[in-house]
Amino acid sequence: MIVVDIGNSNIVFGFYNNNKILESIRFQTNKFITNKEIYLIIKKKIIKYNLSSYDKLIILGSVVTTKNIEIKKISNKIQWKLINIKRIDISIFFKSSIESINELGSDRIANSVEGIKKYGSNLIIVDFGTATTFDIIKNGIYIGGVIAPGINISNAALAKSAANLNEIEIKKINNVVGKNTLTATQSGFYWGYIYLIKGITSKIIKQEHFRPKIIFTGGLANVFKSQILKKVIIDQNLTLNGLYHIGKI
Repeated sequence: MIVVDIGNSNIVFGFYNNNKILESIRFQTNKFITNKEIYLIIKKKIIKYNLSSYDKLIILGSVVTTKNIEIKKISNKIQWKLINIKRIDISIFFKSSIESINELGSDRIANSVEGIKKYGSNLIIVDFGTATTFDIIKNGIYIGGVIAPGINISNAALAKSAANLNEIEIKKINNVVGKNTLTATQSGFYWGYIYLIKGITSKIIKQEHFRPKIIFTGGLANVFKSQILKKVIIDQNLTLNGLYHIGKI
């Protein structure tokens, strides 16, 4: 099986066999178009892992629907069936108390499905993507979420809007007070997001009166883990694995 996660920043292909991810490859979303080179990369992975001997399915989760046609082209070329998870009844995986489950992005659906399957019924899932999202599952029910600006997009926006600032490397920085423009900006991003995550997480727990496991996923998850007071689980394949298990029904 091939799993495809189309996000606003990246498109990730995951190659699966016997419930195990074998490899993943990543492309920038805004530069992704199907061409001979990409098609050949996919074909090589299929041959390498002997995937044609199995279910011949491509499972698609997408928040950028304009890119779906490119995955359809790949599906047609390799003659595999394409399943878009937005066409699957998600209520078979978890219950929801939000106003419209149809508004929930495929990535957040996949995170919630995999989170409940792997970690239990009380969770806060934080995904460090284009947006920083919080998904809350209480007693096995998806009760809602929080969406904050993503770190990298905030970094780019600040550099674009401020004449004397450039994009910086997001990394752990010990001193809150910076001694120059670079370290001051790094501190603002690092400690600013630390307290955003801590504050929102603490507020959710206090408001909902439950004791959830905290799951981090996304590219910058490891950067922030050490400063969060509660025990944090890092799961970088959460979204891909969730899409895989949705596609297995």
